[in-house]
Amino acid sequence: ENLGDLNELEELYAGNTAIWQLPDSIGNLSKLKILSLRKGRKVKHQSARSLILPRVFHALRELKSLDLSGCNLCDSQAAALMNLTSLLDLNLSRNKFIYFPGISGRLSHLRYLNITHCQELKKLPELPKSIEELYVEDFLAKESIAKLWMYPRLNLVSFTNYSFDQQSYTEESNGSSISDEILSLFLSNNMDDV
Repeated sequence: ENLGDLNELEELYAGNTAIWQLPDSIGNLSKLKILSLRKGRKVKHQSARSLILPRVFHALRELKSLDLSGCNLCDSQAAALMNLTSLLDLNLSRNKFIYFPGISGRLSHLRYLNITHCQELKKLPELPKSIEELYVEDFLAKESIAKLWMYPRLNLVSFTNYSFDQQSYTEESNGSSISDEILSLFLSNNMDDV
């Protein structure tokens, strides 16, 4: 609980630990710029627990980089992150989101977003115009590609296939792979915008 006494702390890396709840005193870390609580794929009992974010999490007003990958966060916990308006980099891969909240209005400075391996995610959230790098699952690609022109600073998009062997072909694709469909859709758009 006395973590909040470290009021000059700027970086905190507590990933791959057994920590599943942050103390409320973390809200006192007004100079914290980087926070990583990422859980590795082999952390014991990972699937049974979800990281508990403190009520005062929004007090981290200087936070620039946040890594909560593998923390089993759900939709309501993602909504709590929308108050971290100074974020530039956000890694939320390997979480349990179904409908990730639109982040365009709240996280207006966000440059990097990783939401890969969020296998329950139904659609890509609306992104801020500041986004430069996006990492997302390929099953969202067909929906996403048509919208990419809306993000003028976007210079890297990675569509990851978390189960390539199981999803290399879709039923309605007539034998073409998902990557073939993505490439076809991308090339069918106006090449002046590429």
